[in-house]
Amino acid sequence: MPVDCSDARYELKIGDRVRRSLIRHFHTFIVKQVKSRGIDADDPRVFNQDMIEAEAWRLAATVIEEAEREFRNDEFGAQIGMLVPSSASEYLQLHLPDRVAEAEDDYLTDSHGALSRFIGLASGHFPGPL
Repeated sequence: MPVDCSDARYELKIGDRVRRSLIRHFHTFIVKQVKSRGIDADDPRVFNQDMIEAEAWRLAATVIEEAEREFRNDEFGAQIGMLVPSSASEYLQLHLPDRVAEAEDDYLTDSHGALSRFIGLASGHFPGPL
């Protein structure tokens, strides 16, 4: 009896090392951006360190969700053969840097002032209601 194997797909599940690496990256990115605006982001008396960490986790989670969704929706991700990367790591190396750059750009250019709003909240000087 032949078995129908047509209903199968590859999935990308990003592990803890990649997740931690992204969190560290975004933590550094946020601190650098805050410092570039003249605020000492390393001083807990000036800037809420837990909020930096939470924001880094949020940005990392966004990138991870987008990368996993992109793989599921990628027309090549569901094909077996030469078009499929030889490993999930290879796929990430090809696609993750663009997702990270997009997340950073979105964060800096958000029309609602994502970074500016975050700085106001984390420094305790947010000018106005949310």
